[in-house]
Amino acid sequence: MYSFTLSNGVQWYLEACDPDAAPILVGLAAVMRFPSVSPSDRRRDAARSLQIFGAPPDRPPAGSFCVLPLPKTPGEKTFDDYTAISQALARGILRDGGVLLHGALAEYRPDGSTDKGVIFSAPGGAGKSTASRRLPATWRSLSDDAVLVIPAGADEYRAHPWPTWSSFFYDDRFGGAWDVQTSVPLRGCVFLEQASEDAIEPLGAGQAASLLAESTRQINFWDAKLPPEERRLLRLQRFDAVCALAKSVPAHVLRISLDGEFWREVERGLR
Repeated sequence: MYSFTLSNGVQWYLEACDPDAAPILVGLAAVMRFPSVSPSDRRRDAARSLQIFGAPPDRPPAGSFCVLPLPKTPGEKTFDDYTAISQALARGILRDGGVLLHGALAEYRPDGSTDKGVIFSAPGGAGKSTASRRLPATWRSLSDDAVLVIPAGADEYRAHPWPTWSSFFYDDRFGGAWDVQTSVPLRGCVFLEQASEDAIEPLGAGQAASLLAESTRQINFWDAKLPPEERRLLRLQRFDAVCALAKSVPAHVLRISLDGEFWREVERGLR
C-alpha cells in the first residue's frame, strides 16, 4: 500500500489487491515517489482509496478501482499499466475538483519573489517539451506532458507535476521519476502557437475554458475504455472543473518563435 497527499491536504491510498498488481504498483510508486505505508498506518478518517487488480475481481468493489489492461503488445505493458492506474487516480481526484491537463508545468523563481507555476499547453508535437528545455535558470521545468491542478482555497489553485508515460512505452525503458506530491501555486495557463515572433495575448474565461476542456480530452484518453454513461459524466465534471479554473487563473495565448526569448513575454504576463 502507498499513499499520495494532495496540496489541499486530501490523502489517497493505493493498494494492490492481488499478486499480479503488486509489482506494477511498486514500480509506479517509485516513478511517482509515493511513500509506502502499512495498513495499520492508514488514517481511519481517510475515505479515498484506489484499489488495483491484476485480474477482474468477482464483483466490482466500492469506490475507485483499476483493473490492469491486457497489453496490445508485450512491450507496451508498462506504459498501459502505469497509464491505467494514474488516470484512474485522476478520475477519483476529479470528485474534489482536481483535473488532469495536457501540458508542461514550469515554476518561475525570480530572486526575492514568490514562486509562480505556469502551465504551457499544446497538442502533442506542438512544442511543450522543447519550450520547457529552453527555459533559463530563473525557471524550473517540473513536467513536460501532464499536470494535475487542484483547488486550494478561494480562487486559488496549485499544480502537481505528472509523469510522461510515453517514456515507459517499452518494458525495458525506465523513463524517469516525478515527485507528484510537490506542488506550486498556479499563476497562469499559456496556450502555445508557433509563430515567427514571440508575443502574448490574454484570453477571456470562455476561451480559456474551451481550450482547457480540449486539454483534458487529450490527456485523459483512457476514458475511451469506459462505459458511455461514465464517459459522459466525466466530461461534464471536467468541464465544470475547467470553467472554475478559467475564472480564477489568468490564461494567455503565447506565440512562440524557434529561437526567441519567449519566457520574457510570459514573465510580463505574470506581473
